[in-house]
Amino acid sequence: PGALGQVLHAFGARQINLTKIESRPILGHAWEYRFYLDVEGHAHSAPVAAALVEVRSHVSELRVLGTYPQDRDTAGQA
Repeated sequence: PGALGQVLHAFGARQINLTKIESRPILGHAWEYRFYLDVEGHAHSAPVAAALVEVRSHVSELRVLGTYPQDRDTAGQA
């Protein structure tokens, strides 16, 4: 109980923006859910890496499904 709040706090305390959050029921486990988060930031950046370390202490499972460099502003380029 309260794990989602602790996870959200781990990102918020480091000023990491969440762009999406989804929940899906875990099949065969009544009232248990798996959450998917999209965050702004690379998994190896200091703030995100620190948040992930903290999050691991609050959850039974954590997977990083992908991490991508931030898109650069290409305005003015042909």
